Amino acid sequence: MGNDGKRIDLRGVRAKLDRANEHSLELQVAIGSVFDTDQEFFRTEVDSTGLRYKIYSTAIPTVDLRWSVIVGDLLTNLRAALDHLAYQLVILDDGKPHDHKTHFPILESAYNKQGTERLPVINPGIRRPDIQALIEEVQPYKRGEGNSAKQHQLWALNKLVNVDKHRLLLVVKVVLDEGNVYWGSTPEIGSPKVCLTRDPVVSNMHVATFDFPHTSPGPEFAPHVSLTARLDEGPQGNRIRTRPLIQLMAEVEYFVNVSVMDRFTPLFPLDTPGHP
Repeated sequence: MGNDGKRIDLRGVRAKLDRANEHSLELQVAIGSVFDTDQEFFRTEVDSTGLRYKIYSTAIPTVDLRWSVIVGDLLTNLRAALDHLAYQLVILDDGKPHDHKTHFPILESAYNKQGTERLPVINPGIRRPDIQALIEEVQPYKRGEGNSAKQHQLWALNKLVNVDKHRLLLVVKVVLDEGNVYWGSTPEIGSPKVCLTRDPVVSNMHVATFDFPHTSPGPEFAPHVSLTARLDEGPQGNRIRTRPLIQLMAEVEYFVNVSVMDRFTPLFPLDTPGHP
């Protein structure tokens, strides 16, 4: 117990993390039911030389608004888990957390707008150096200032939760799954030069080109391209935009569960599953 009689444990944190995981599994099923099917979304055209293969989309699935809702709920539960953790850390530090002011800090920079160095603070403040050191370890700016910090999983979490909370639903687009493009070739023919679009894919759109330098691969050449879902949010080149949606959610969820929780859980020695 804390000095004001409040229980010190991580049950609330784990409950939020478990709920986030349920949303993650729900998202995988929802998106997989659309893209992981035998339906053909592309057609291939070969030019007269037999050296250039162009891939065009056919009928592209409609984005289900429910995907945005699931993502928003998943992220909100992850953010809430961090705030529950902050509340428990204050109690562990013999402090008195505020119901509406105690949050887990997520900072892009170790400096404020005036250029003054600052620390990530949990209101009303943490006195134990070991707790404060762990809070600093997981901050986005530890990866580097500016663009590097914006590639951090917690930066993405904070950014997307704020968008989902204060604006409309997060925007999801259908795109090529760049990590799932493959083709067969032989040493005699060589590998083609491949050009893929990174734009959102719509019906009847030129999405990929396979150029062979000298020898046509013949009718057996069957390039494989597939679709996935991605967020249309955040800065250009950011992981929010470049990762497939399911992969992005998995990366953020993993960071909170492992990189954050594995650091802080040992501070709660009595907090074991089944402990009264």
